[in-house]
Amino acid sequence: MIETERLTMRSFNEDDFDIMMSLYSNEEIMKYMPNDVMSAETAQKHLNKVICDWGEKPRVNFEMAVILKYNQEKIGRSRIHLDYETDTAIIGWLLLKKIGSWRVLEKCNMRREVHFIQNCKYIKNSNVIWEDELEYAILESER
Repeated sequence: MIETERLTMRSFNEDDFDIMMSLYSNEEIMKYMPNDVMSAETAQKHLNKVICDWGEKPRVNFEMAVILKYNQEKIGRSRIHLDYETDTAIIGWLLLKKIGSWRVLEKCNMRREVHFIQNCKYIKNSNVIWEDELEYAILESER
């Protein structure tokens, strides 16, 4: 579990189908994801996989439910993907509330290092779409 002043991030459990479905069936949220919106059946399979990932040895994916502390509302999911070979990690999140993702990163003292133009190829409803990609970073010595 990870806690901030306003949020709790914890591992997913069987009771979290509601937030999984709210995120992955939302066309606006999924617009910038590499896969299409999910049906209830696909979202349930994804939830099951996420729960199983916590048992991997060594753990690579840490996908967590994001919950507001003040009212316990589930507002999204966060993910940390570890790369043990390079000693780095990738973080990402999906949120139901309107929060500028790049602003969140910059408030964490991360810096934008790269803006790739039309770098990500997504296939949506059999259409190929190219989207920009931003990369942010922070060194351990800068934390």
